[in-house]
Amino acid sequence: MKLISAFVLSLLHSVAFAQSASTYDETLKELSKDLSGLQHALDVARARSGLQAAYGYPIRIQVTKPATDLFAGAADNTRVVQKGKQGQTFLVVDKAGDWYAVALPRPSQGQDVAWVRAAEVVPTYRIPATQQSSSDIIYNTINEQIRAIKEKYKENPYIYVKGFSVSLGTNLSVAVSFEFK
Repeated sequence: MKLISAFVLSLLHSVAFAQSASTYDETLKELSKDLSGLQHALDVARARSGLQAAYGYPIRIQVTKPATDLFAGAADNTRVVQKGKQGQTFLVVDKAGDWYAVALPRPSQGQDVAWVRAAEVVPTYRIPATQQSSSDIIYNTINEQIRAIKEKYKENPYIYVKGFSVSLGTNLSVAVSFEFK
């Protein structure tokens, strides 16, 4: 009987350890998704803030052709991530030559940014009317996103968000400090 009890206890311990490892892996995967979402929020905040106007490229573009390819890179030989529909608009996050990098509303094929040929879109240079400065918009957007991440992991047994900082200087950056338990 003692042998069976020891075996059962050993088995339960193994199962608990396996579930714990699985949950730890799931936590890290979820954290990875959250950090990817934070990067996307940062790109969108830049686009909405009007920073592109200072660099000479538009805030938004509008697709002018019925089925426009959105590529994984700024070249025709990269894979097509999705199709843009005529009239659809996208926030611009970068420009390279005759290509615009646009923020996708939802990640597609693991990407949250795609590239479109400038010849297939119409750019707009309008900056949304707002009472906030560009840096306020970025700070508030990123601050809200990080607070949500911090709240999400508050009771997590594996990870804790200790703090964060947002630098609005020339090179916009965010630092998030984690504690692994």
